[in-house]
Amino acid sequence: MSQIISLYGPSIEFVSTSTNLFDRFVERVFNHPNKIALILEDQLITYGELYWLVNSFSCRLSQIVKSGDIVCQCVERSIEMVVGILSIFMCNTVYCPISPYDSDQRRRTLINQTNAKIILVHNSTANLFNDNDCISIVPIDQDNRNESFAVDKAVNDPTAIAFIVFTSGSTGIPKGVPIGHRNFSLYLDSMCHEEYILESDIILQVSRDTFDAHLQEILGAVLIGGSCVLLNPINGTHLNIDYL
Repeated sequence: MSQIISLYGPSIEFVSTSTNLFDRFVERVFNHPNKIALILEDQLITYGELYWLVNSFSCRLSQIVKSGDIVCQCVERSIEMVVGILSIFMCNTVYCPISPYDSDQRRRTLINQTNAKIILVHNSTANLFNDNDCISIVPIDQDNRNESFAVDKAVNDPTAIAFIVFTSGSTGIPKGVPIGHRNFSLYLDSMCHEEYILESDIILQVSRDTFDAHLQEILGAVLIGGSCVLLNPINGTHLNIDYL
């Protein structure tokens, strides 16, 4: 039984699912493996297919990380972006987004503050880190089909940190804000309890990964059982009304 204390009314008590974010995704996969999880223009990815992609990449990632490592990710909005996030959770590591639209100085600042040794990229962002010898560059979009499916690094501690998001730094140096698995899981439970997010929802992912809202949009869909529509990073932005 979980309890959420409200400042504006009585406390809410409800039976929650696992507070482990990857476990919650796996539950959705088992519940409806053939339901569409992600949509990117003409690409339709079911929950079962998404799990296959995540598990496959996690097998490669698990060979170079250890539990609790901070793993940065710098990618355009894409299927690989979601695969990377869930793979980081599966390997019991911490997700830290870095926007490809950030300045070189901000990217270096975030990497230095997190002491990250690994950054996930894809084809359009790999060149941003070619000159950085202090961090290992791991492409997400590399073919993983020959990898083993024997990853066994599920999160054992639900209070572990799930991701770190940084402030804008407009008043100084950007500051990292860690969010735990349990904290975000209970946030999702409260949103579902109040029916702000439903399993039948189709959520449009419009926020850049500079903002924590991108996690609410992505995880608010795939950890609940909804569908997430990703905008094409080239042709579509939240300001392009014709594209929307």
